[in-house]
Amino acid sequence: MYFNIKKQKGFTILEVLAVISIVTIGLVGLISLINQNIHVNYINKSKIIAIGLAQEGIELVRKVRDDNWLEGNAWDKYISPTDTEGTFAIASSTNIFIDKNCNNITDSECRLRKTSNGFYNHTSGTNTQFYRLITVKEPNNYELIVMSKVQWRTANGFHNVVAEEHLYNWK
Repeated sequence: MYFNIKKQKGFTILEVLAVISIVTIGLVGLISLINQNIHVNYINKSKIIAIGLAQEGIELVRKVRDDNWLEGNAWDKYISPTDTEGTFAIASSTNIFIDKNCNNITDSECRLRKTSNGFYNHTSGTNTQFYRLITVKEPNNYELIVMSKVQWRTANGFHNVVAEEHLYNWK
């Protein structure tokens, strides 16, 4: 039997290489998209945690104010800038301002730690990527401005979340 190679139907090497190139470019684009989605998902997860931690900082200061009322103390005891030097970290389990010299958010006293049961605090547990700094300003005798800033670092740099609340002596 004799076959005529020129008359056979099929793909040439050039056509096969062109198809492989097009498929490869499509797969590289798809892998890049998946990688970017994973990175954005990680940043969004961290941002959600940071928002909760910033709000928790505000709520802890509010609890100290409310406890002061219940105990018959001055409403701003322990939380006015004269008592706390303006910036601090707060222990969530005891509502005690644990470090009155936490002036820079990247100070080790501002780092949040996570306990084995999943709670964040400044005193015990494993170090997390999050730092929290609470700043209090007292513009007048019946108002406190409380700012809770949470910062964390990723490969792209630092990210911040800030929550602000005005607490009043309305009682």
